[in-house]
Amino acid sequence: MKKLVLVALSILLIVGNTVVFTANANAATSEKTTDNFEIKTLAERKELPKNEQALINNIEDYLENEIEGELTLTRSGKPTTKAINYLTDTLAELAFEITTKRDNPTIKVADFFGFLGKIQQSKWFEGLTNKSDRYLTVYDETTHSNIKLHAFYIDNKSDKTALVHHGYRSNPMNVMKEAQFLSDEGYNVLIPDSRASGASEGTYITFGAYEKNDLNAWLLQEQAKNPQQKFVLMGVSMGAATVMMSQDVISPTLDIEAIIEDCGYARISDQAHDVMRILTSRLQYIPIVNLVDWYAYEDRLVDNLNEKHVKPILKVDLFDISPLKAVEHSSVPKLFIHGTSDGFIPPKAKDELYEAASGYKEQLEVVGAAHAQNLAVGGQAYKDKVRHFLKTAALIKPLPATLAPTENLLLNTDLKINDSKTGISNWQTSGDGKNYKATTVSKNSKNNEIEFATDISNYSTYRGAISKMNNGGIRFYTQSAGIGAYLKQEILAVSGEEYQLSFNTLNPNPLEWSESQNRYGIGTAMKEETQKTTGKVAQSLAVKATKTGELSVFFGTKMTVYNLLGRTYTQMYYHDISVVNTDVTPPAQIKITSTSFHRNTINISGKAEPNTTVRLMTPTKEQLIEVHSDDNGFFKLSTNVSLNQPILHLINSDVKGNTSKSMVVTVTE
Repeated sequence: MKKLVLVALSILLIVGNTVVFTANANAATSEKTTDNFEIKTLAERKELPKNEQALINNIEDYLENEIEGELTLTRSGKPTTKAINYLTDTLAELAFEITTKRDNPTIKVADFFGFLGKIQQSKWFEGLTNKSDRYLTVYDETTHSNIKLHAFYIDNKSDKTALVHHGYRSNPMNVMKEAQFLSDEGYNVLIPDSRASGASEGTYITFGAYEKNDLNAWLLQEQAKNPQQKFVLMGVSMGAATVMMSQDVISPTLDIEAIIEDCGYARISDQAHDVMRILTSRLQYIPIVNLVDWYAYEDRLVDNLNEKHVKPILKVDLFDISPLKAVEHSSVPKLFIHGTSDGFIPPKAKDELYEAASGYKEQLEVVGAAHAQNLAVGGQAYKDKVRHFLKTAALIKPLPATLAPTENLLLNTDLKINDSKTGISNWQTSGDGKNYKATTVSKNSKNNEIEFATDISNYSTYRGAISKMNNGGIRFYTQSAGIGAYLKQEILAVSGEEYQLSFNTLNPNPLEWSESQNRYGIGTAMKEETQKTTGKVAQSLAVKATKTGELSVFFGTKMTVYNLLGRTYTQMYYHDISVVNTDVTPPAQIKITSTSFHRNTINISGKAEPNTTVRLMTPTKEQLIEVHSDDNGFFKLSTNVSLNQPILHLINSDVKGNTSKSMVVTVTE
């Protein structure tokens, strides 16, 4: 394990959005660990610090108790394959107990990790008169029981609340400097005890997998107490990972202005490998066990940890606990902070997170700062950077997603006669449902309604007719078995979109001897049904267009049974006829893959929904450029912009006109 020496800040360099702290010549030094597994002697073991010797003794005792009688050797004196398999299971179980269990009597966690376990004090917090305790009950998926969580709350009567999340096996007191800073900035401050830590109940630490849900619950509780709150999320170490992953489950009712992640990891699987290296490096000092090169088994140990412990006990997959994936999908402005001398989570984690993050982002690098020491080392420059970021983030608000109005795609539902009086505008009529024509004849019916013929007998009698009723409905009239009355219209459809035909029907004589049948369809979908109920009946039929072009819509009725004991005709009334595009889901937020700005020209590449429109707009919704995504959703755009307009919005608009939540684009040299 690297042992780090902290030094004072001396020089500040600012390059673009990156702040770099440079320490003096006595910069942090580290005790490098070898990349090769070595068999250590008893003499070397005795040279270790007392607490390190005690830790190795505890690991050795644990292995002896767990593998008693199972450590078989080959003739050459090395552990057999069976023994190695058993040791692998035992070491994975030990790693699970050390890292996840709140109470672990076998190993002192502080000694194992080298620097954890200290509880800081805060005279500032002790002297506050506006602080209180809060409690929250949540369900613990690992134990199938409810647990009670605790948090401190500092009430500054503000409309903005900052949640500050502590790190692994820590507690609120260890992030009080961060809490004090944000409190001094005027925020209310909520500082939870993470589950299985501090004053909160819980058996297992889950590295953000369930803690992210707890965070969401804390914010919803605060919102219920103080509606219209805006939130800033700040986390240190595992707390940073938690605030990043919280965006996977964040309630859409919460207004999150910014995320500040301080020394968080990119993916927990990386940390699992680091934990295994901490454990396996101690095995070098344990006889017989050290005859196996455990560094070569670390991937296997991590897989064993995941498959036999994390999945069955925590009900999560180790490889799914990934802040890296979370920041890819979140457009909330983010500030990534890391110290260059962090020996627990390597600084490259920040670089990966920053590179992958969507939306507005900044980064801060503190040279000389060890793990979770960035504020202490960075001091005033750290605070100035955070202030500037929060001020900028408050101005960056994505435009909300919108839904286009759902409009009737059918034309002339009033059945107006065309100018030449030879047919019904936009409609075709038919007496058999197969042969349609755009021309027809009309006359005034007995009810003073205009009646359009669909089938005329040799005696000029209308055997099938359609009329616009005085109450706004449509009457279909048939007077001979097999004769029908149908209307058809073509609508323009787009491949992949779903369209729904809907209307209400009423059979005024449902119990007559003579019967009729409803027939209606859209595209390739069709229904036929006899209606013998009284009152209006709602009908609908939906289809997904398989190609772009015209889509046929028809509806009507035909007499199926003529009975001398009944009426000589049948009727069916249709009301509220419509065809709509059923898409009521806005497109997903655009994912930007690259941006560049040079000589007032901005270039953006990304991915939207396939075959949709991508628009670059100003905050006042002035459109700068419009392009279309390809069959796979990819797009590129290039246009001139002004530095006087540093904030732009990238919006995806689908066929119907629904628009995505905007992706904020910032224009800087």
